[in-house]
Amino acid sequence: MLTIVSGLTAAFSYAVADLLSLRVARTLGTVRVLALVLPVGLAVVLPVSLLRDGLPAGEEQWMAVGFAVAGGVTYLATGFTILAALKVGELSLVIPLVSLQSAFTVVMAWLGGERPTVLLALALAGAVVGGALAAYRGRVTTTAGAGWALLTAMLMALTMLFTGQTGAISWVSQIMWSRLASLAIFVPVAVLALRQQPERAAGGIRMTLADCGLKMKLLCVAVGLLDLAALSAMTVAVRTGPLAVAGVTVAQSATIAVLLGVTLLKERPRPQQVAGVVLTLIAVSVLSAT
Repeated sequence: MLTIVSGLTAAFSYAVADLLSLRVARTLGTVRVLALVLPVGLAVVLPVSLLRDGLPAGEEQWMAVGFAVAGGVTYLATGFTILAALKVGELSLVIPLVSLQSAFTVVMAWLGGERPTVLLALALAGAVVGGALAAYRGRVTTTAGAGWALLTAMLMALTMLFTGQTGAISWVSQIMWSRLASLAIFVPVAVLALRQQPERAAGGIRMTLADCGLKMKLLCVAVGLLDLAALSAMTVAVRTGPLAVAGVTVAQSATIAVLLGVTLLKERPRPQQVAGVVLTLIAVSVLSAT
Protein backbone atom coordinates (compact mmCIF):
# COMPACT_ATOMS: atom_id res chain seq x y z
CA MET A 1 0.00 0.00 0.00
CA LEU A 2 2.87 2.37 0.81
CA THR A 3 4.27 1.80 -2.68
CA ILE A 4 0.98 2.85 -4.31
CA VAL A 5 0.48 5.91 -2.07
CA SER A 6 4.07 7.04 -2.62
CA GLY A 7 3.87 6.43 -6.36
CA LEU A 8 0.64 8.39 -6.74
CA THR A 9 2.07 11.17 -4.56
CA ALA A 10 5.02 11.39 -6.94
CA ALA A 11 2.64 11.44 -9.93
CA PHE A 12 0.57 14.22 -8.35
CA SER A 13 3.67 16.29 -7.58
CA TYR A 14 4.97 15.84 -11.14
CA ALA A 15 1.59 16.84 -12.60
CA VAL A 16 1.37 20.07 -10.59
CA ALA A 17 5.04 20.86 -11.25
CA ASP A 18 4.46 20.41 -15.00
CA LEU A 19 1.49 22.81 -14.93
CA LEU A 20 3.57 25.48 -13.22
CA SER A 21 6.63 24.80 -15.39
CA LEU A 22 4.74 25.43 -18.62
CA ARG A 23 3.94 28.95 -17.48
CA VAL A 24 7.44 29.99 -16.46
CA ALA A 25 9.24 28.13 -19.28
CA ARG A 26 7.45 30.22 -21.91
CA THR A 27 8.85 33.36 -20.32
CA LEU A 28 12.29 32.31 -19.12
CA GLY A 29 13.09 29.35 -21.36
CA THR A 30 13.74 25.81 -20.19
CA VAL A 31 17.45 26.25 -19.38
CA ARG A 32 16.82 29.26 -17.14
CA VAL A 33 13.95 27.51 -15.36
CA LEU A 34 16.15 24.50 -14.64
CA ALA A 35 18.87 26.86 -13.39
CA LEU A 36 16.43 27.99 -10.70
CA VAL A 37 14.68 24.66 -10.09
CA LEU A 38 17.58 22.22 -9.71
CA PRO A 39 19.43 24.02 -6.87
CA VAL A 40 16.26 24.18 -4.76
CA GLY A 41 16.15 20.47 -4.02
CA LEU A 42 19.89 20.34 -3.39
CA ALA A 43 19.70 23.29 -0.98
CA VAL A 44 17.13 21.36 1.06
CA VAL A 45 18.69 17.89 1.12
CA LEU A 46 22.43 18.76 1.19
CA PRO A 47 22.64 20.01 4.81
CA VAL A 48 20.17 17.37 6.02
CA SER A 49 22.11 14.57 4.37
CA LEU A 50 25.52 15.71 5.59
CA LEU A 51 24.30 16.27 9.17
CA ARG A 52 22.29 13.05 9.30
CA ASP A 53 24.41 10.61 7.33
CA GLY A 54 27.77 12.22 6.66
CA LEU A 55 29.89 10.84 3.84
CA PRO A 56 29.54 7.23 2.61
CA ALA A 57 31.58 4.58 4.37
CA GLY A 58 32.47 1.28 2.83
CA GLU A 59 32.24 -0.27 -0.60
CA GLU A 60 28.51 -1.00 -0.40
CA GLN A 61 27.57 2.61 0.30
CA TRP A 62 29.87 3.97 -2.40
CA MET A 63 28.29 1.52 -4.83
CA ALA A 64 24.90 2.95 -3.88
CA VAL A 65 26.27 6.46 -4.47
CA GLY A 66 27.32 5.33 -7.95
CA PHE A 67 23.75 4.24 -8.72
CA ALA A 68 22.41 7.52 -7.31
CA VAL A 69 24.78 9.46 -9.58
CA ALA A 70 23.69 7.38 -12.57
CA GLY A 71 20.07 8.12 -11.67
CA GLY A 72 20.86 11.84 -11.50
CA VAL A 73 22.35 11.73 -14.98
CA THR A 74 19.38 9.91 -16.51
CA TYR A 75 16.90 12.11 -14.60
CA LEU A 76 18.48 15.26 -16.03
CA ALA A 77 18.64 13.71 -19.49
CA THR A 78 14.86 13.21 -19.49
CA GLY A 79 14.42 16.97 -19.25
CA PHE A 80 16.40 17.52 -22.44
CA THR A 81 14.97 14.57 -24.38
CA ILE A 82 11.35 15.50 -23.71
CA LEU A 83 12.15 19.07 -24.75
CA ALA A 84 13.61 17.72 -28.00
CA ALA A 85 10.45 15.65 -28.52
CA LEU A 86 8.11 18.57 -27.93
CA LYS A 87 10.08 20.84 -30.24
CA VAL A 88 9.40 18.66 -33.29
CA GLY A 89 6.45 16.51 -32.24
CA GLU A 90 2.81 16.92 -31.32
CA LEU A 91 1.62 16.81 -27.72
CA SER A 92 -0.93 14.11 -28.61
CA LEU A 93 1.92 11.81 -29.64
CA VAL A 94 4.69 12.79 -27.24
CA ILE A 95 2.84 12.61 -23.91
CA PRO A 96 1.28 9.14 -24.44
CA LEU A 97 4.66 7.77 -25.53
CA VAL A 98 6.38 9.29 -22.50
CA SER A 99 3.74 7.68 -20.28
CA LEU A 100 5.00 4.31 -21.53
CA GLN A 101 7.80 4.66 -18.98
CA SER A 102 5.55 2.41 -16.90
CA ALA A 103 5.75 -0.32 -19.56
CA PHE A 104 9.55 -0.05 -19.69
CA THR A 105 9.69 -0.26 -15.90
CA VAL A 106 7.50 -3.38 -15.86
CA VAL A 107 9.76 -5.04 -18.45
CA MET A 108 12.88 -4.13 -16.45
CA ALA A 109 11.28 -5.49 -13.29
CA TRP A 110 10.45 -8.76 -15.09
CA LEU A 111 14.02 -9.03 -16.39
CA GLY A 112 15.18 -8.42 -12.83
CA GLY A 113 13.25 -11.44 -11.59
CA GLU A 114 9.87 -10.04 -10.50
CA ARG A 115 7.05 -12.47 -11.37
CA PRO A 116 3.59 -10.97 -10.69
CA THR A 117 0.45 -13.04 -10.28
CA VAL A 118 -2.08 -13.11 -13.12
CA LEU A 119 -4.35 -10.60 -11.35
CA LEU A 120 -1.44 -8.29 -10.60
CA ALA A 121 -0.21 -8.55 -14.20
CA LEU A 122 -3.68 -7.60 -15.51
CA ALA A 123 -3.81 -4.63 -13.12
CA LEU A 124 -0.34 -3.48 -14.23
CA ALA A 125 -1.38 -3.76 -17.89
CA GLY A 126 -4.56 -1.82 -17.17
CA ALA A 127 -2.61 0.97 -15.48
CA VAL A 128 -0.17 1.20 -18.40
CA VAL A 129 -2.96 1.37 -21.00
CA GLY A 130 -5.06 3.70 -18.83
CA GLY A 131 -2.19 6.14 -18.41
CA ALA A 132 -1.54 6.20 -22.16
CA LEU A 133 -5.23 6.78 -22.95
CA ALA A 134 -5.46 9.58 -20.39
CA ALA A 135 -2.46 11.26 -22.02
CA TYR A 136 -3.82 10.92 -25.58
CA ARG A 137 -5.52 14.15 -26.67
CA GLY A 138 -6.50 13.57 -30.27
CA ARG A 139 -5.51 12.58 -33.79
CA VAL A 140 -1.80 12.65 -34.62
CA THR A 141 -0.69 14.01 -38.01
CA THR A 142 3.05 13.32 -37.72
CA THR A 143 5.33 10.84 -36.00
CA ALA A 144 8.07 13.44 -35.51
CA GLY A 145 9.45 13.36 -31.99
CA ALA A 146 8.42 9.74 -31.35
CA GLY A 147 12.02 8.61 -30.94
CA TRP A 148 12.82 11.33 -28.40
CA ALA A 149 9.60 10.59 -26.49
CA LEU A 150 10.37 6.87 -26.26
CA LEU A 151 13.92 7.68 -25.18
CA THR A 152 12.46 9.88 -22.42
CA ALA A 153 10.28 6.99 -21.24
CA MET A 154 13.24 4.61 -21.23
CA LEU A 155 15.47 7.07 -19.35
CA MET A 156 12.81 7.60 -16.68
CA ALA A 157 12.48 3.83 -16.28
CA LEU A 158 16.26 3.58 -15.93
CA THR A 159 16.17 6.31 -13.29
CA MET A 160 13.75 4.22 -11.25
CA LEU A 161 15.87 1.12 -11.76
CA PHE A 162 19.00 2.93 -10.55
CA THR A 163 17.08 4.37 -7.60
CA GLY A 164 16.11 0.87 -6.53
CA GLN A 165 19.80 -0.04 -6.18
CA THR A 166 20.56 2.68 -3.58
CA GLY A 167 19.26 0.90 -0.50
CA ALA A 168 22.65 1.05 1.26
CA ILE A 169 22.26 4.83 1.77
CA SER A 170 19.30 6.81 3.05
CA TRP A 171 16.78 8.28 0.63
CA VAL A 172 17.98 11.76 1.60
CA SER A 173 21.56 10.92 0.65
CA GLN A 174 20.33 9.27 -2.54
CA ILE A 175 18.59 12.48 -3.61
CA MET A 176 21.59 14.62 -2.62
CA TRP A 177 24.04 12.62 -4.76
CA SER A 178 21.52 12.47 -7.59
CA ARG A 179 21.07 16.24 -7.55
CA LEU A 180 24.82 16.86 -7.33
CA ALA A 181 25.33 14.74 -10.45
CA SER A 182 22.52 16.55 -12.29
CA LEU A 183 23.96 19.97 -11.47
CA ALA A 184 27.53 18.93 -12.33
CA ILE A 185 26.35 18.13 -15.85
CA PHE A 186 23.77 20.88 -16.17
CA VAL A 187 26.02 23.85 -15.32
CA PRO A 188 28.44 23.56 -18.28
CA VAL A 189 25.57 22.65 -20.63
CA ALA A 190 23.59 25.67 -19.45
CA VAL A 191 26.54 28.03 -19.88
CA LEU A 192 27.03 26.89 -23.47
CA ALA A 193 23.30 27.04 -24.23
CA LEU A 194 22.82 30.54 -22.80
CA ARG A 195 25.80 31.86 -24.74
CA GLN A 196 24.19 30.72 -27.96
CA GLN A 197 20.76 32.18 -27.09
CA PRO A 198 20.44 35.97 -27.45
CA GLU A 199 18.59 37.66 -24.64
CA ARG A 200 15.19 38.88 -25.86
CA ALA A 201 13.49 40.77 -23.06
CA ALA A 202 11.63 43.08 -25.45
CA GLY A 203 7.96 42.22 -25.85
CA GLY A 204 8.14 39.66 -23.05
CA ILE A 205 9.36 36.91 -25.38
CA ARG A 206 12.10 35.76 -23.08
CA MET A 207 13.64 37.39 -20.02
CA THR A 208 16.93 36.90 -18.27
CA LEU A 209 17.05 35.61 -14.70
CA ALA A 210 17.87 39.15 -13.54
CA ASP A 211 14.86 40.60 -15.34
CA CYS A 212 12.23 38.21 -14.02
CA GLY A 213 10.21 39.37 -11.05
CA LEU A 214 9.82 37.92 -7.58
CA LYS A 215 6.62 36.10 -8.51
CA MET A 216 8.34 34.26 -11.36
CA LYS A 217 11.23 33.27 -9.12
CA LEU A 218 8.84 32.04 -6.42
CA LEU A 219 7.05 29.92 -9.02
CA CYS A 220 10.39 28.34 -9.93
CA VAL A 221 11.09 27.66 -6.25
CA ALA A 222 7.65 26.04 -5.97
CA VAL A 223 8.43 23.86 -8.98
CA GLY A 224 11.74 22.91 -7.38
CA LEU A 225 10.03 21.90 -4.12
CA LEU A 226 7.39 19.91 -6.01
CA ASP A 227 10.12 18.18 -8.01
CA LEU A 228 11.92 17.34 -4.78
CA ALA A 229 8.69 15.97 -3.30
CA ALA A 230 8.10 13.87 -6.42
CA LEU A 231 11.63 12.49 -6.40
CA SER A 232 11.38 11.69 -2.67
CA ALA A 233 8.04 9.91 -3.10
CA MET A 234 9.33 8.03 -6.13
CA THR A 235 12.34 6.86 -4.11
CA VAL A 236 10.09 5.55 -1.33
CA ALA A 237 7.84 3.80 -3.87
CA VAL A 238 10.76 2.10 -5.60
CA ARG A 239 12.40 1.02 -2.36
CA THR A 240 9.25 -0.45 -0.86
CA GLY A 241 8.45 -2.11 -4.21
CA PRO A 242 7.66 -4.10 -6.20
CA LEU A 243 9.38 -2.08 -8.91
CA ALA A 244 6.64 -2.79 -11.46
CA VAL A 245 3.94 -1.41 -9.15
CA ALA A 246 6.07 1.64 -8.35
CA GLY A 247 6.64 2.22 -12.06
CA VAL A 248 3.00 2.23 -13.12
CA THR A 249 1.84 4.42 -10.22
CA VAL A 250 4.58 7.05 -10.63
CA ALA A 251 3.75 7.21 -14.36
CA GLN A 252 0.15 8.31 -13.70
CA SER A 253 0.95 12.03 -13.85
CA ALA A 254 -1.04 12.32 -17.11
CA THR A 255 -4.08 10.77 -15.43
CA ILE A 256 -3.80 13.16 -12.50
CA ALA A 257 -3.30 16.09 -14.90
CA VAL A 258 -6.65 15.23 -16.54
CA LEU A 259 -8.34 15.13 -13.13
CA LEU A 260 -6.77 18.46 -12.16
CA GLY A 261 -7.87 19.98 -15.46
CA VAL A 262 -11.47 18.88 -14.86
CA THR A 263 -11.67 19.94 -11.22
CA LEU A 264 -9.60 23.13 -11.23
CA LEU A 265 -9.62 24.42 -14.81
CA LYS A 266 -13.10 23.16 -15.77
CA GLU A 267 -11.70 21.42 -18.85
CA ARG A 268 -13.75 18.86 -20.79
CA PRO A 269 -11.74 15.65 -21.26
CA ARG A 270 -12.07 13.66 -24.47
CA PRO A 271 -13.84 10.27 -24.38
CA GLN A 272 -10.59 8.29 -24.56
CA GLN A 273 -9.20 10.31 -21.65
CA VAL A 274 -12.26 9.53 -19.53
CA ALA A 275 -11.85 5.85 -20.42
CA GLY A 276 -8.17 6.04 -19.48
CA VAL A 277 -8.91 7.64 -16.10
CA VAL A 278 -11.59 5.02 -15.31
CA LEU A 279 -9.31 2.16 -16.37
CA THR A 280 -6.47 3.55 -14.28
CA LEU A 281 -8.67 3.95 -11.19
CA ILE A 282 -9.82 0.33 -11.52
CA ALA A 283 -6.26 -0.89 -12.01
CA VAL A 284 -4.92 1.06 -9.03
CA SER A 285 -7.79 -0.25 -6.89
CA VAL A 286 -6.86 -3.81 -7.82
CA LEU A 287 -3.19 -3.11 -7.12
CA SER A 288 -4.00 -1.76 -3.66
CA ALA A 289 -6.08 -4.83 -2.89
CA THR A 290 -3.47 -7.41 -3.93
